[in-house]
Amino acid sequence: MSSSNLVFLHSITCKIIGANKVSQAPASWIRFPSTPSRAAHLCRTRKSSLPICKTFKGRLFKPPCLCSHSELPSQPEGEKRSTLSSLVRYLILAYNATKGGSLFASQKFIDCVLDLFSEGYNMDDLKREVSVLGMELGPKNLSPMDQDVALSWAAIVMNTLQEVGLQPPAGGGVSESQDKTFNGLRQFVQQTLRRAAEGRTLQKVLLSQKMADAKELTPSTLLMQQNTRIVLLTLQVARKERTAQLVAEFAGGGGLEEDSVTPTPEGSAAASPQDVRNVAVRILLAFIGLMIGFPFSLLAFVEEAHFAYRQGWSVQELVDALHEDEFVQTGGIVPVAAGADFELAQKINGLLVSRFLSLGYMTWALSGVRFPRRAEKESWAWADVLAVESTPSEASSWASFVWNVMKNEAAKSSEEAAEALGRRKEAVGLSSRERDTAPTPHAGSGIVYIEDPSLSSTSPGIALMKRQTAIVVAALTKVEGRWWEIEEFPLDDTLLET
Repeated sequence: MSSSNLVFLHSITCKIIGANKVSQAPASWIRFPSTPSRAAHLCRTRKSSLPICKTFKGRLFKPPCLCSHSELPSQPEGEKRSTLSSLVRYLILAYNATKGGSLFASQKFIDCVLDLFSEGYNMDDLKREVSVLGMELGPKNLSPMDQDVALSWAAIVMNTLQEVGLQPPAGGGVSESQDKTFNGLRQFVQQTLRRAAEGRTLQKVLLSQKMADAKELTPSTLLMQQNTRIVLLTLQVARKERTAQLVAEFAGGGGLEEDSVTPTPEGSAAASPQDVRNVAVRILLAFIGLMIGFPFSLLAFVEEAHFAYRQGWSVQELVDALHEDEFVQTGGIVPVAAGADFELAQKINGLLVSRFLSLGYMTWALSGVRFPRRAEKESWAWADVLAVESTPSEASSWASFVWNVMKNEAAKSSEEAAEALGRRKEAVGLSSRERDTAPTPHAGSGIVYIEDPSLSSTSPGIALMKRQTAIVVAALTKVEGRWWEIEEFPLDDTLLET
């Protein structure tokens, strides 16, 4: 790209976006005794770090609760179904991220199942809703195999909760009358719990699995390892629930404060840190899923990022709401690119989350969607992550990428825009550059060119570029109207040089 174009993109970026200034405890198996006041106390004391009942589209806010339906206000059937749908969507989002090797995502998957369990839903309800979501998304986005695995993991969590003494409201959890497969997993849970009682902790399991020879790992072995991790993680969650109950009983039932269940008004400047944290966690889960190729996670990432943009939350605020250890994953593009360097993989993940958010924010800014708190915040569309600073020149290069993707999408979306682009390309003599770009061997050069058809599917760089392009394209679907005709998106010759 010419220097004049870089100057133009830097100036338009700074004009629109602004200048830059910028351990887990050992698990133990405790079977909790049933107490008459358990449900009421847990209803008051449960404080989830992630209100997962907020739906992606309707954004239904509902407090997680561990009390029986008889203790809850009567819930219309439509609202109950909406709550189940929201929870299942979050469940699949966390499931996708868990497949990327994220322990943090596994914890959030368990949190979601715990909410389903405490709301009184059983495995039949969950199986039915997952099937409906699978038909809605299609087999490419949620395959029958993924549906079965997600359901089996949920059954493992519910079986574990029941084995240690946490009881769901009437009709919830895993009952003997339901699918024999779900009940059959209880034997595996019981065996794992016995080993946990003998001193087998999550840390020991993770260490032994890490040291195992990768050549000896079969798909069934990997599945059993994941199932073991889920049981031990569920033990930790159940232990926290029991601790909260005992504290509430000792304090006379006062309990802890619930998370706020009131939606933050659109464009409000009075968002609490917990509100930002909730959205940031969903963004991270969606990011991990889209990095390993789940379209559903891509759409969820853009949905959550768009919500944050409309709220006026900067990229820096979202990234700062996440903890460093939450960026860790063992599967997908990042570990392949980073090799055995744990810190590098963690840093790359943090930087990519920030960059993907920046791509979405720049897309909306350049499409004419005004950032609500633009006057109050500088460099709101990019962030410094894990001690790595972002510079205006880097932001300009990201803006250049966004411009080019928007230009191509404009040509696809509008015949008028396509014709205008074609005329200008011919005027500046760029049409020949878009023809055959394959290298031409020269006589006597001794070089043989061999095409590698697998490169696009095996190259981390190409895979990353595809995902960045997909984010811009998906972000454009959130923009209403003919965004390619806005004044701040000139289809002039300066944007056609590449």
